[in-house]
Amino acid sequence: MEQQQDKIPGCAHCETKLPFRLPNQIIEAANTGTLSIFAGAGISTEGRNVFITSLYDEVAAELAMDPKKTNRSFPELMSRYCATAKGGRIDLLVKIKQRLDYLKSFPEVHTQATRFHKELATIPHVHRIFTTNWDDLFEQECAAQPIVSAEDFVFWDLPDRKVFKLHGSINNPGSLVITSDDYEKCYRSLNRGLLGSSLKVALATSTVLFVGYSLTDTDFLRIYSFMKKELKKLLPHAFGVTLSKESAERFTELGITPILTDAAHFLSILKEALVVSKGMLPDSWINPMVRALPAVYRAHDRLYEKFNHKKYPMVILVACYQDGLYHALEHLISFYPTGKYSDPRKIISTFESYGRIRQQAVRRGSYHDVAYIDGYRVGYALTLDTKLQRSLPKYYMPGYGHIYSLDELRSALNSRSMRRGRAYNYALRMSQKIPADLVYHHAAFL
Repeated sequence: MEQQQDKIPGCAHCETKLPFRLPNQIIEAANTGTLSIFAGAGISTEGRNVFITSLYDEVAAELAMDPKKTNRSFPELMSRYCATAKGGRIDLLVKIKQRLDYLKSFPEVHTQATRFHKELATIPHVHRIFTTNWDDLFEQECAAQPIVSAEDFVFWDLPDRKVFKLHGSINNPGSLVITSDDYEKCYRSLNRGLLGSSLKVALATSTVLFVGYSLTDTDFLRIYSFMKKELKKLLPHAFGVTLSKESAERFTELGITPILTDAAHFLSILKEALVVSKGMLPDSWINPMVRALPAVYRAHDRLYEKFNHKKYPMVILVACYQDGLYHALEHLISFYPTGKYSDPRKIISTFESYGRIRQQAVRRGSYHDVAYIDGYRVGYALTLDTKLQRSLPKYYMPGYGHIYSLDELRSALNSRSMRRGRAYNYALRMSQKIPADLVYHHAAFL
């Protein structure tokens, strides 16, 4: 699959959106949940266009060393800093935290650093991320559950997306792998610890995509050597996304297929292919949800401004429908960064499962639950149904159906046919128990 990209003159990002051929193996792996991401500093805080200088440059300058001339590796330079700085390791930890705090305090800088993370977030079947980065951007932007130490494996059975923090997390400063000694301890631990075992299993059973690594990167070289040593002939085929032609050549020498383009751009093209293959919805699926939610809030307010449930008992069931509708929208919007509902199969299965729950509510005569479930299902249907997106029914009554305006609602409430039947009698009994000035809400539970 070959891409061509129009470029805007002077746009730094456009210049990095190099055309490339998207391997079918990656599309298949992304569709089946067998794509594992290995992410280095190049797609995060140390990427181009994020900070003017890298952490390496800052530390070298403070040690009166020219970062372009020194041949020290990253951990060697950090070890030198810890040995010479007044505060030692503490000073270095403070420096790292200050860089990350600066990132969060400037939206433009944060946006630059999270381009890859935001693209990754909505891909539904990428469940495993391995990173040597200390920041918590995968946790914040992709809703990934961090696995830092053996104790964190208590969350292993949860269906959440997970990020394995091979070099620790800024949220646990004592876990950070920074110096040469730290690196040695880290890789000894990977050889015999739970994190290393999980790493080996993931690598043996998935397609691997390296992003954000250069071939002079100590992290990458150690990890790949570890993989080759532990897995030998079982080592699966790997791909490496890079903007460096030198790194691409080295990837090839190591048996890794290079893809020469920007990592965030790579994911955007991958997502286009997944949409075509029906493996995910386009990211724009969220837009109708965001537009509809405030409209449903306003409709709920107008309902109680115009009608009193003592005079019109069915208003209670209309309100339950609206509660279900905006609860579904709130839920879908909040889960957007997880990619969970970018999977059309998940949308359909959830819609159908609530249909079965609705049947149970009808059998027990629980009509406030019936109305709530009907609203909840409309919220899910909105993701796929373009007709609903054009005209959302903000009101509804059991026995009548969807209602699109206050005038139509008023006519339905005054209809004699709606003042009989099980749903009406159920609403009447509820209205007798609820004070006239109380706005009834259905809880987000069944």
